[in-house]
Amino acid sequence: MRYISWIWVGLLLTASCQKNKEIDFTLTGIISDTTFGGGLAGAKLTLTEVPTAGVGSAKQIASVTLDQSGGYAFTFKRNKAEKYVLRVEKQHYFTIDEDISFAEFSTTKPLMKNYATTAKSWVRIHLVNDAPALATDVLKMRKQLGKSDCGECCPVEDQLFEGIVDTVVYCVNDANATYSFYYNLIGTPTQGIQQVQTVVFDTVDMVLNY
Repeated sequence: MRYISWIWVGLLLTASCQKNKEIDFTLTGIISDTTFGGGLAGAKLTLTEVPTAGVGSAKQIASVTLDQSGGYAFTFKRNKAEKYVLRVEKQHYFTIDEDISFAEFSTTKPLMKNYATTAKSWVRIHLVNDAPALATDVLKMRKQLGKSDCGECCPVEDQLFEGIVDTVVYCVNDANATYSFYYNLIGTPTQGIQQVQTVVFDTVDMVLNY
């Protein structure tokens, strides 16, 4: 009887361990720095759990500062969640915000998610209407090449500058990449394309006199 009892204890412990393991999710991956290569060392990575409607409020469940490898691994309890939000932040780099649905996770194997980001550069565009300047002048400017998938990016739509203009426009861009724009002084033959190569963590100047 004592032998049988110990068998039952062993089975219960095994079942308990398996049950605990089955309610865990594991998220792993690498965050890369495409500007300099390798991992995004020094970046802060956080994971936020967004629960299903009516269950509670969003809460941060994991956080880590990345090392040179850029690798990360989180193991956390499976809850009634709608999704998880992975956020990667580092000064002078474009922030990564990615939604990961609950359905993508498995209790039997880790979910691997790799992401990459670039360092920032800036373009300072000085527009000067001086040849000659008329109150009726309308300059149309449209970005040709440049980053356009971020909240702080300059728009891809036409920008209009009316009248006697002497102004500066700042545009963020991927580092070490081309930025260019098309311009046209409406109703005149004055038009063309200007471009520049950006410099990592720095600002380059462009001047348009029209």
